[in-house]
Amino acid sequence: MTQNRFRYISYEESKGYESIIVNGSAHEKTVLTLSHWPKSGTPRPLKADTSAGIVLNYLTSSDRETYRRGAEAISANRFSVDGLIALWMMLHSEEALRQQELLLAIATAGDFGVVRDPLPAKISLAIATYADEERSPIKDQLASTSDANTLLYTLLLEKVGDFIEYIDRYRELWIEEYEDLEQSWSMLASGEARIREIPHVDLAIVEAKVPLHPMALFSATERLRIFTILQGPFYDFEYRAESWSQFVSRPVMPRIDLTRFTRFLNTLENYGSWRFEGLSIPTPHLFLRDPDGQLTQSAIDHRVFLDGLVGYFERGAEDKTLQWDPGDIEK
Repeated sequence: MTQNRFRYISYEESKGYESIIVNGSAHEKTVLTLSHWPKSGTPRPLKADTSAGIVLNYLTSSDRETYRRGAEAISANRFSVDGLIALWMMLHSEEALRQQELLLAIATAGDFGVVRDPLPAKISLAIATYADEERSPIKDQLASTSDANTLLYTLLLEKVGDFIEYIDRYRELWIEEYEDLEQSWSMLASGEARIREIPHVDLAIVEAKVPLHPMALFSATERLRIFTILQGPFYDFEYRAESWSQFVSRPVMPRIDLTRFTRFLNTLENYGSWRFEGLSIPTPHLFLRDPDGQLTQSAIDHRVFLDGLVGYFERGAEDKTLQWDPGDIEK
């Protein structure tokens, strides 16, 4: 395979060209979308769990030039690890095919927090640090630009190759969070943190003194609904990103709107107010805040909370009006 002659441009600029959108939303000039986002319109034969996986399917398809329709410009509208890896694969197709296993592992670590090996975890964490407004080595540039997404993609598309070959040279970008990840792995291994599952509602219950690193937690269970109980008690519920995207490698239970359940919790609470962030963001949470907006302890017994949550999911499974549909997954 010869290298594809693609060029990266900003999402705003792409609106003026026939272009390919990678890991994002199509617009009027889009000729092809290679994205696992909801309602992306990605051709069914190319679908995969991550946008990087979709790009790999595109690069190995005998119909890739038909899909491409002559487009040379590629873009993405929101920065993410998966988006960066997918764009880099489009620009470096031969190397992408040689390194496909590692690249897909980096994308999976970035978007879903699932890791099986230290290297993709470290690379994903290094990339994510660049996008962190407080920890980024370019935080001043991020604070002063009106288009942080383009800044990050432009800079980091030049660094992916170095991250792959020399990640230990970038130790300062990943070591602090990687040590947190190792501590969480240790807590799970020792039993200091425990996970139990209720498979029929796709729920994992996590009990720990402190929050687990998401990569440790999400790599330890396939359940996509996570209820965490911390000492206090502090409660947190989260829908994982797999249930937001067009996830195709295995069946995924739809998200259930928790607005009604939130109202129920507020009838039981003595202090503060429960809030659910909604279904349309990748990883929405349900949490309790005090009148000053700070996370606070709950007066609800965890067994009452859990029984109510499980029952709500059971009823919601029969009510399609409460369910999230990522759209066009069968096209």
